[in-house]
Amino acid sequence: MKNFLSLLLAFAFVHGACLVSGQSTAVPGQVEVARHGDSVIAGTMDHKPVRVVLSTYELEIGTAHPSPMDRRTNCLYTKRPCSQVSNISIWVGGKRLFVPRSAFADCTDLGAMWLTSQSDAYVLYLGGGDGAEAYTVKIYFNAGGIGRREMYDGETKKLLQTTTYMPPPVIE
Repeated sequence: MKNFLSLLLAFAFVHGACLVSGQSTAVPGQVEVARHGDSVIAGTMDHKPVRVVLSTYELEIGTAHPSPMDRRTNCLYTKRPCSQVSNISIWVGGKRLFVPRSAFADCTDLGAMWLTSQSDAYVLYLGGGDGAEAYTVKIYFNAGGIGRREMYDGETKKLLQTTTYMPPPVIE
């Protein structure tokens, strides 16, 4: 938990510096992610309404400690029951975007989410886990769709994974 809070504090400092320099804008504040149900963050960014609905459900993983060696879920075993993301819906300018399941399917035990805007994209931050299992996911998107996803280690802040998404097909 200490590392997660340090990550949030570091983000707030960097984010504040970007706001002062005029390089980024953000929906004010962050939203605590519900362990079960919907969490919503919405606002106007770059003169466009942006809305994110993140849905979660709880998964009972037992009370046994230590955690099992053979993990059969995405759960981190940092909280019991585990909270799993089941869906993310994103709207930009009233248009709903296609969000690939791979952008969120491995996200568990999220604590907070927040949005920022960069020169060519919006960024949805998802902070999850605790201690050695802490992580941050960044989902980059614009009005055209999801562009990429990055996952960072919560302790070292190192980039662990990048996924690039192609534009979804247009169905007429």
